[in-house]
Amino acid sequence: MKSGDPIPCVFPFIYEERIYSFCTKDGSSKGTPWCATTSNYNLDGKWKYCTLQEHGGSSGGQPCFFPFIYKNRTFYTCTNEDMEDGQLWCATTDSYDRDRRWSYCADIMLSSNPTGPCIFPFTYKGQTYTSCTTDGVFKGLPWCSLSSNYEQDPKWTYCQASVSGTNSGNLPCAFPFKYKDKLYHGCTDTDSQDGKYWCSSTSNYNNQWHYCSTTAPSHSSEKPCVFPFTYEGQQFSECTSLNESNGKLWCSTTDNYDRDPPSHSSEKPCVFPFTYEGQQFSECTSLNESNGKLWCSTTDNYDRDRKWSFCPV
Repeated sequence: MKSGDPIPCVFPFIYEERIYSFCTKDGSSKGTPWCATTSNYNLDGKWKYCTLQEHGGSSGGQPCFFPFIYKNRTFYTCTNEDMEDGQLWCATTDSYDRDRRWSYCADIMLSSNPTGPCIFPFTYKGQTYTSCTTDGVFKGLPWCSLSSNYEQDPKWTYCQASVSGTNSGNLPCAFPFKYKDKLYHGCTDTDSQDGKYWCSSTSNYNNQWHYCSTTAPSHSSEKPCVFPFTYEGQQFSECTSLNESNGKLWCSTTDNYDRDPPSHSSEKPCVFPFTYEGQQFSECTSLNESNGKLWCSTTDNYDRDRKWSFCPV
């Protein structure tokens, strides 16, 4: 590849059967972002290195990093969320919330069906979906959006069938769901013959279900994530890195982390007195413990450290 004339980039341009809407590092021997200066590099071979203004962002042309966290949500594809001009962008680290590093998305595949995990919930024609749907002109097959708002960012994929331990394809959990006249806001082991946690794939259980994943990151590996869950007054429908110093994703194993915080230090002794919700405790308490068990803080201030343990019987 030889340097082209110092004229502006032409977007979109074609390079090796791909359409590029922004600068790219593909094919660059120096790893420096470049662009074509005609609409078809394959035909004309004209190009130039991009300036900071041309590839945009705050990362000097660094490539996208997937998945990334933005506003405590996980993105597996480029998005135009909060972009006034509608251009697609991505984070260049695993967490935009933490690092504020981003770039315009350089390459868009010619394929009309991008791949990636479903994003739930998503909005389509003003309606919110928490599971795959057959609505719309998608051949009557279950599909999902790859962005939180299909109208603003129209990426989608068909929902694949047949996942081990399920009779509903890969349809996600539908929370809340009703089972035997009881409302469930998270996975349950009720009536499970093998004791595994499961969920309904419809809002009113009609024999469509699947086992809950136990591979999602959590602070309690014995239990699966529960979605949605409440943390610091906010509701989360997916894993988050909020307040995690190392940027790792985590989830709650109950529907309310504020009410049911996990024990991080079960082998440490109680520390008395300790502070919890601004009150001082000189003995174990069952305050805000859903199962009524006594617990204590393992530091002098639970509000600050959030470390606790159940009290010995």
